[in-house]
Amino acid sequence: RSNYFKCYQRFTACGRGTEMIKLYKSLFLNKRFYILVSIAIALFFIGQYIGLLYYVALSLLLLFVGTVMYDVLLLYNNRNRVVVSRELGGRLSNGDNNEIVIKVRNNANQYFDCIIIDEIPEQFQMRENEIKFQIAPRESLNLTYLLRPTERGEYKFSNVNLFISSRVGLVQRKIVFPAEQSVVVLPSFLQLRKFAFLAISNRLDEYGVKKIRKRGRTLEFEQIKEYTIGDDYRAINWKASAKRSNLMINQYQDERSQNIINIIDKGRNMEMPFEGMSLMDYAINSSLILSNIAVQKHDKAGLITFSKEIDTIQLPSKKKTQISNLQHSLFSQKTDFQEPNYEKLFLALRHYIKQRSLLLLYTNFETVSNMKRNLKYIQAIAKYHVVVVIIFENTEISRILTEKAESKSEIYRKVTAEKYAQEKTNIVELFNSMGIHTVLTKPNDLTVSTINKYLEIKSKRLV
Repeated sequence: RSNYFKCYQRFTACGRGTEMIKLYKSLFLNKRFYILVSIAIALFFIGQYIGLLYYVALSLLLLFVGTVMYDVLLLYNNRNRVVVSRELGGRLSNGDNNEIVIKVRNNANQYFDCIIIDEIPEQFQMRENEIKFQIAPRESLNLTYLLRPTERGEYKFSNVNLFISSRVGLVQRKIVFPAEQSVVVLPSFLQLRKFAFLAISNRLDEYGVKKIRKRGRTLEFEQIKEYTIGDDYRAINWKASAKRSNLMINQYQDERSQNIINIIDKGRNMEMPFEGMSLMDYAINSSLILSNIAVQKHDKAGLITFSKEIDTIQLPSKKKTQISNLQHSLFSQKTDFQEPNYEKLFLALRHYIKQRSLLLLYTNFETVSNMKRNLKYIQAIAKYHVVVVIIFENTEISRILTEKAESKSEIYRKVTAEKYAQEKTNIVELFNSMGIHTVLTKPNDLTVSTINKYLEIKSKRLV
């Protein structure tokens, strides 16, 4: 054993030994190879009884060995035959499908059958991520696949593995391209861009945002313009009309610089999962999008996160840097699995927020008794601000209600689900009866429902 180990050390110490070991580790046998080997074994077995067939099998075996050696030479003739690289930005959008681009360039003069296996971060827990394709001589390809992260944080990509086969297809070569890269998963900036574009172009209705008719008129003056048919004659400016000898009217605009504050509950109820993401992640994405729309409408956007203690307070502002500040604050938010303290939330609002504001409270009350424990503090907040309580519909309970119950256990499950669904309805009715606005929504409809409520309150001029 010691002599064998010494020989192995001498063999690997020289350059040729290292190259042979690398070749051995990077060489794989294809399915076609095993089929032909099986046929050769069968011919040799039959050849024991038929002499002529034995020599035919031996000739085919020699031809097969030569073909394998030729196939190996085709794959290892040039180290830079195929070049692969991954194109990836420095960040990914949480909860969205992010496009990952793999660039492939064939510098050889022959066709290759290829398989790419990208070593994606362990958070995705994906085992079947092969990309199979063919590439022609001197051809360049851009291959794409989608990744949907469900947690904020840092993700690490590793190497890109390429398996190539020639047209002979007996063996396969593995080439590893170093492509280690770290990216940060941020709150959904892809949805942020999408809704920002729709808000600028007044196309929010394409994604379910309602067009709400405005009541009355605002008193915030914008400019004086000439009267045209259809304008409100009550806004005619008689002094300006006398000077211009033409009817002139006052034009008004929506009230601006109103405080829009997103308040996110970080308690244990917000850790409930839906399609891989927690309710708090949905609340973070929605609050960021709504803040961006509010800033575009010249309102001030702010943020408060709390649980047992007040965690983050971002005072309302309409500066251009406010959205990036909010995104930075939301990135590190995590639930702490404790009961939220609404008394401290009330005291913090009284201390930091002096102007009447629109407060959007993202929370999740499952029972009426749980809601009543904090109701007095929410009522106290509603005396000074316009409060919108946003709670989540349990989609699993909704699914159980639509199923047909046949066995006793299924009937019991359905009755229990009806009880919890009724609790949610009672919570909404109780809040509404006290003049507190409430939104009951599915997690994937949260953004649209929240924007609808914001536009509704703006149109009614309740702030």
